[in-house]
Amino acid sequence: MKNFQVLAAAAAAGCNVSALVGGAGASAEGEDAASPAEAWRAMAGLEEQLSRESDQSEEASVRQASAVLRQMLTTATHDTNSGLMQFAQSAVPDLKKIWSFPPTREHLKGLLAVKAGQ
Repeated sequence: MKNFQVLAAAAAAGCNVSALVGGAGASAEGEDAASPAEAWRAMAGLEEQLSRESDQSEEASVRQASAVLRQMLTTATHDTNSGLMQFAQSAVPDLKKIWSFPPTREHLKGLLAVKAGQ
């Protein structure tokens, strides 16, 4: 797979492509405080992106990008790797909203754990 295909697949999976290629991508401290409604909207969007992994109507590169996204999020949320969590939050800006609100944080952890346990 060529670089432009990887970036296109990452964008299709909802990743912040500029952060993936070394762009700023991160916002100022405190800018990411989200209301519960924003956090749940972000969670719904992320769930949609993750569901593309098993959607056979999606291109293989999109399914693969969604699988990589799920794996990255699983590792970032279950390990104590703050560097990976920061990268994940840069690559997936809505993750900051999800992570800042405890109910959506726990929902995400549960969602990722269910898939990992299958």
